[in-house]
Amino acid sequence: MVQVSEEGEKIHPVICGLSEGWADILFSNFSEDEKEMTLELLQKMAMNVSSHTQGKKRE
Repeated sequence: MVQVSEEGEKIHPVICGLSEGWADILFSNFSEDEKEMTLELLQKMAMNVSSHTQGKKRE
C-alpha cells in the first residue's frame, strides 16, 4: 500500500492545478465528443499497459 506523505499532501493542489492547466491546453481545440473519445482511448491504452505488465510479473 502506498501512502501520501504530509509534504505530498501540501503540494497536491499545486500538482492538480498544473494538470488542469495542461489539460486545458491539450484539449483547447477539441469538441466535447473528441475530448470524451480521447480520454476513453487513453484509458484503454492504460489498461493495455497494465495487462501487459501484469502478464510480465506472472512469467
